[in-house]
Amino acid sequence: MNIRILIPAVTALLICGCVSTEYIEVDRTMPPYFHPKNFRVSSEGRDALPRRVMVLPSFGKADVMTLRDIDELLVQELTKANAFEVVLPSRADVQPRRNEEEFTLEEALPWAAKEGADGILICRITSCSPHRPLLLGTAMKLWNIPKQTMPWAIDETLDSQLTLVANGARNYYLSEFRAAYPNRRSESILESPRMFFQYVFSELFTTLPGAPKIPENP
Repeated sequence: MNIRILIPAVTALLICGCVSTEYIEVDRTMPPYFHPKNFRVSSEGRDALPRRVMVLPSFGKADVMTLRDIDELLVQELTKANAFEVVLPSRADVQPRRNEEEFTLEEALPWAAKEGADGILICRITSCSPHRPLLLGTAMKLWNIPKQTMPWAIDETLDSQLTLVANGARNYYLSEFRAAYPNRRSESILESPRMFFQYVFSELFTTLPGAPKIPENP
């Protein structure tokens, strides 16, 4: 073959190859998405919420390191929900307890008073799988101390194997993580426990009175 003909042909193939590898197919998800249903909200709505809430360390069916990650994500997403101010108990108060033990409302009341909190949030991890298929179940109760009421409670399990949950998680990835990981597909969130657990709490906290809602479409 004539070398003068071969060189332009090879060059054209290389250029086409570079273009094709840089091309990223538009990553889309389609509804329906998962939305929590197993929750209770006071008829007073946002007026029933405390203004400053102490979040107690989570307990339940997860190892110590996973619980610590869960607590970090819970506080992060609860703060983003902007329903009230979030505070934490001092390390000295909670350190003596084991992670699998529940902190009761009664023992937390003096801690809340010390921090000027008028509310307490208790979170129990009912099920957890930090490995594929990812799963997180939580039961949370929010107490208004002065009113002696429970303005909000939720008990949900999100299983990444369920189509609605997977769709919702992928949609969340596109809105929250795509800028940081532009070369990944939205299925990445179904492989990352940290990303998936963040999605879970973000979704659950949309049920708080007055909290901003997640858009329905990607």
